[in-house]
Amino acid sequence: MLVNRCDHYDNSPLHIAALKGYSDVTAILLESDAELERKNEHEQTPLHMASKNGHVEVAKLLMKKNKTIVNAEDENANTPLHLAALSGHYNMVSVLLHAGANIEAKNCYLWTPLDCAASRGWKRCCLYLLKAGAHVDTVDKSK
Repeated sequence: MLVNRCDHYDNSPLHIAALKGYSDVTAILLESDAELERKNEHEQTPLHMASKNGHVEVAKLLMKKNKTIVNAEDENANTPLHLAALSGHYNMVSVLLHAGANIEAKNCYLWTPLDCAASRGWKRCCLYLLKAGAHVDTVDKSK
């Protein structure tokens, strides 16, 4: 089906719509049975793309269709929450946590979403994650 046809990076039309923040296009693709869990060459789902770019409305549409994708991991074991925190998207962090994202998920460097936000100086994200129960005593691979 053309709705699931991928480019040379294994991005489907749903990946591209999520990347660009096109919520109307995302809704049409979802109604046309676009594969929500399809991963690109970096093992990222459309939710990863929306999360790292702060496209909250797109993320809500994707999770409304299937909440289990909220903790999907990419090639570096980053969840959508890791990517939202790394990019400083406070509103996205909030939406993902309310959808059941694992606040203590660890990526391949053993970083949690809090570590990701702190590494970039995203104060508001850090404060929100701490208030939501993130632990500060985790250990990464450099320790």
